[in-house]
Amino acid sequence: MRLAERTFTDTDQQRFASTSGDHNPMHVDALLARRTQAGSQVVHGIHLLLWTLDALAAAQPELPPLCKLRAQFSRFVYLNEHAEVVLMQQNSTRARLSVSVNGIARSKFTFEFGDVVGMSRIGLKRPWRRLRSRPAARWRRTDIRPSA
Repeated sequence: MRLAERTFTDTDQQRFASTSGDHNPMHVDALLARRTQAGSQVVHGIHLLLWTLDALAAAQPELPPLCKLRAQFSRFVYLNEHAEVVLMQQNSTRARLSVSVNGIARSKFTFEFGDVVGMSRIGLKRPWRRLRSRPAARWRRTDIRPSA
């Protein structure tokens, strides 16, 4: 069942990069993205994940709390491609969705729902110790140089 569809544009990428701090040229610079493994600008994977979760929540607002998620990014979603969120399977505790382009899954997500008793149940005993205070990476055209 299709839950949402859209086409990601350069404006979407710039806004998401601004919000997330991820200014990787693969996502925001058409010229430098040509030199990456993708060969062109691609949508941020986390942007796809958040869009998928938002589409599921909009379609089913009474879902229990999210307690676990798994993401598999198997293929890129390029800018200006028509993408759709597809609900592949669902039961009372789990939903499996994909982001597809032309009927081919590019990313797959599994969301598990239920009561979260404590942070340790989802493997986050002390998340603040894992976080480090670092400035967000800033990319410039000079960061990637053509091979000689």
